[in-house]
Amino acid sequence: MLVCSIRPTCVEELRELPADVDLIEIRLDGLQEIPFHELQDIARRGIPFILAAPHIMDEEVYVQLAACAPLYLDVPCTMPSALFTRLKRQYPDVKIIASYHNYECTPEDLSGIYIDMFLCDCDRVKIVTYATSTLDALRMLCFLHFLAPHIPVTAFCMGEMGRCTRILQPLFGGKEAMSYACLEGKPTAEGQLSYKEMQEVYHFHKLSAQTKLFALLGDPVDKSPSHILHNALFRFFGLDFVYVKLTVTPDECKTVMAHLFFLARGLSITAPLKQQLRNANTVFFKGRTKFLNTDGLAVMDALQAHGPLKGARCLIIGAGVTGKAIGAAAKKRGCQVQFFNRTAKEGVQPLEDLQAACLAGYDILVQATPITELPITAECIHPGTRVVDVVLAHETPLLSWAKARGAVAISGFEMWCRQAAQQIAIWTEGRVGAQEALAFFMEHAVVKGAEVQERAGA
Repeated sequence: MLVCSIRPTCVEELRELPADVDLIEIRLDGLQEIPFHELQDIARRGIPFILAAPHIMDEEVYVQLAACAPLYLDVPCTMPSALFTRLKRQYPDVKIIASYHNYECTPEDLSGIYIDMFLCDCDRVKIVTYATSTLDALRMLCFLHFLAPHIPVTAFCMGEMGRCTRILQPLFGGKEAMSYACLEGKPTAEGQLSYKEMQEVYHFHKLSAQTKLFALLGDPVDKSPSHILHNALFRFFGLDFVYVKLTVTPDECKTVMAHLFFLARGLSITAPLKQQLRNANTVFFKGRTKFLNTDGLAVMDALQAHGPLKGARCLIIGAGVTGKAIGAAAKKRGCQVQFFNRTAKEGVQPLEDLQAACLAGYDILVQATPITELPITAECIHPGTRVVDVVLAHETPLLSWAKARGAVAISGFEMWCRQAAQQIAIWTEGRVGAQEALAFFMEHAVVKGAEVQERAGA
């Protein structure tokens, strides 16, 4: 169930409630006085709603709210246990939610919080904390997964790091899973997604305990369009999968992976985590953990479409994980590879030598770093050569030079589509082939790329 949470600031807003939603939560902390008459009128109109007044600690007010006949009444677990018993006895048709909120952190002992709520005579338990990291969010999901088979429970985290817990309630929250969303641009809590995004991007109502979780791990991940494109592809091919983005630092990586081994089916890995995960950009959990890299294959397939690779002289800017993966794949295809890097490494030339190497001639130039300003001039781009820039964009200064000077320009967005398509083939074990996935991604990411980038950055 997806609850649309609103916080009206005047009585008039209660007369125009959102339609086509499962359930409405009316937060009363935005009103100076509680409009009991209007709330009773909403009940008479047959609109299912939750009443929540987290700022009120007066027992009699909760009794009056129950008399307004909401479907659910949210009562803080800190209220006396006798109040819960009284509400259940006087208003048996009103379902009581015993709620716990921590606006600062996610305590280590989540089970202890539930045990303290055990004496509350309620129909549902709601535990909400603040996530300061993705680890907090994953701990909450593991806790929810353990508790949900036994009692009706909603457990999620506020804050940007806790967004995934809101999306994934149906996967780990049991048959009576409940999550909260807001009207577009009107959040009632930090990290809340809009009802529209939960439906259109994550297909919330199609998620269940059978849905397989996939995620992007890295830092930062906020600009990636992967959640939009992967979830659209999953729905197009009828896959019961969902994809979320998780901000993970190198220090958190090991513990995050331990949690995800039990929660997820597959992962996309981006900077700065690849080196910690066997230089992989793809992880597949099935019996054991498989670490793979699709970066090199994606670049080689794109280059192969524009000419032969065997014997081609390939200059690669960057000797990090991505550059090395591309270099290894190029050597397998018979290319002569030279690396250029900002910092000195064995077998790698300094970036200052790139200009001279370019002027000396090459067939392929690959920019495999996140930088867009290079120590070369436009004269280094020769007609008929193939130029790749892995920066996730349709246009960079290097690609602009390539197009202007008659070279083949291959964008980072195309690279992203190709490596993601290879991931899909791995995760689905061939049920969706790489070419099928690529065709979908190219149509939705390259043709409509401007829209995707704008939404991804929102």
